Amino acid sequence: MASNSSGPERRFRIKAYFDGDGVIKGLDISIWEDAGASRSSGQAFKPLGILAGPYKIRNLRYNATVVATNKNPPAGAFRGAGTPPHTWALERVMDAIADELNMDRAEVRRRNLIDSFPYEAPYAYYDSGNPKGLLELALSRNDLFSLRDGNTGVGIAVSTDPSTPQGTEGIKLRIRNGKIVVGLGFGGEGQGNEHTAVKLVSQLLDVPMDWVTYEYLPSDESPEAFGPGGSRMAVFTAGAVLGAVEELRARLYNKAVKVLGSNITYERGGHFRSSDGRRVSILELGDEEVTFTYTAEAKIGRYIAYPFACDIAVVRYEDGRFKPIKHVVYLDPGNVIDEELVKEQVMGGTAIGISLALYEAYKYDEDGNLLTLSLGDYGLPTAMDIPEIEVHLVPSPSPVTPMGVKGGIGEVPVGVAAAAVTSAVEDILRRRGGSKVRIDKVPIDPSLLAESI
Repeated sequence: MASNSSGPERRFRIKAYFDGDGVIKGLDISIWEDAGASRSSGQAFKPLGILAGPYKIRNLRYNATVVATNKNPPAGAFRGAGTPPHTWALERVMDAIADELNMDRAEVRRRNLIDSFPYEAPYAYYDSGNPKGLLELALSRNDLFSLRDGNTGVGIAVSTDPSTPQGTEGIKLRIRNGKIVVGLGFGGEGQGNEHTAVKLVSQLLDVPMDWVTYEYLPSDESPEAFGPGGSRMAVFTAGAVLGAVEELRARLYNKAVKVLGSNITYERGGHFRSSDGRRVSILELGDEEVTFTYTAEAKIGRYIAYPFACDIAVVRYEDGRFKPIKHVVYLDPGNVIDEELVKEQVMGGTAIGISLALYEAYKYDEDGNLLTLSLGDYGLPTAMDIPEIEVHLVPSPSPVTPMGVKGGIGEVPVGVAAAAVTSAVEDILRRRGGSKVRIDKVPIDPSLLAESI
């Protein structure tokens, strides 16, 4: 455990300016990030892409102090790479404002959420979305809100994520030995990017998926490729594959003309057909190879496309601990390439967010000595500790990306899940008499219940 990277240890001081109707006029955010035995930590600065999250708050100040300590290891690129704590803190502010004004927590969000797209924030260009629509879908779940009682709380949270940093990604597309081969310039990371590329080629060429395979290219054959870092692959894979397929089809068309004559059409199943009924498969036209590099730039800042999410968490206090019993996610991933893969990414990110709120943590003594020496000490949850996660995809296609897709689908669920769980636990505490309690750190200590009462 001592040699592994952990997520950021970050402290916040946030001053919010708002009117009596709950409309937020400005946020003054200061953070202190413990970078451990390191000279820097980029995680403290990724939130610059979502300073106000999904909210239309235009007066903002962000002051980050990165502190080197004797802790080991320094913060690593834990899922979300610095944005989940920011989301969690923003949602804590929204709840605090609602409580200060004695308003419904959902109503404060409703009054501040971005409601017109595209939206130019001072720090970013939000391409598309409907966070208010996601919130309304969540609020329609009377089956969940009706579970509230003295031991059961329900929390909501809304978020976005700065996904798809500008850059380039190239692929090589070949027809070789009777197969269509997608050549990738990055190695596998278990995120399903290879499957996505294969599925896109199959769909765009309208051929069976078993005609298509992939390979990892050696560096001397690979086009320029950055790979999966930064939650960018849906957009950049779509762009690179789309460009490569268009070029490949043009070359195959020219070959087919030589075989069938000029009056030909492309048919489903990977065939060209002549006017007199003759056909030729694209796999019968010989070997072919194209390379295409897709490039995209952000309009403001670094990031191109923004997913949105709204979560509802149901948490119950039993057997001396807070137990999540149901979690529902409404998520805008842009147009979906592979629904099953997207939902799996959302479930994984949500599980991590739940765990951050209730279970896992690196712990140190007052001298900075690590006390978390094994996964048993760390508090990693088992499958029994994670509730049923229900995912609903509600796409708002991006107007600035190939095929309207967005990135960040595996990262946006983390902070919003942690925030919703925290709000649900606070709901329990207040229902049991802790009317003034406010949770200001995670993971949440079950002893808060006794202390608040």
